[in-house]
Amino acid sequence: MRRNSALAACLIITVLIVGAGCVTDDPNAGGFFGGVVGLSQGTYEHNLDLRRQALRDAQRDAGAVEEKHRAYITQRDNAAREAQVMEAKQREFNAMIEASRREVAALTAHTAAMEQKRVEALAALDRLKEDEKILRQSALSVVEKERELERLLKQQQEILKALRAYYGIQVR
Repeated sequence: MRRNSALAACLIITVLIVGAGCVTDDPNAGGFFGGVVGLSQGTYEHNLDLRRQALRDAQRDAGAVEEKHRAYITQRDNAAREAQVMEAKQREFNAMIEASRREVAALTAHTAAMEQKRVEALAALDRLKEDEKILRQSALSVVEKERELERLLKQQQEILKALRAYYGIQVR
């Protein structure tokens, strides 16, 4: 019976060792025998080297991502500053455009006033031309009347002379 119990105990220990994962070479899987095997074969150190390399790669990648992030932040900040400058220029241009619109409105009003004065001046010029025409006609009429008067006065002088000669009147 002792033998059966020793055999049963060995069997139970073997089942427990195999069942508990003690024979794996992965130290993460646990177990004393797996750890001893992993250390003796260098698997444990190899896995550590792989994980260290993966960590270095991840840190390098994180550094690159951080560098890209800083570059994007710098670009964003530059773009924001440039946008502020552009907005300031836009406000400046809008102010210039508004000032130009006011100036155009003032010039338009001035032009309209000048056009009204031009129309009034042309109307006055037309009236002056009519007055000149009338004056010229009056002047011609006066000249003609003066000529007619001179002719009549000469004719009167001739008649008087003829009458004096006929009647013998002497003029002193």
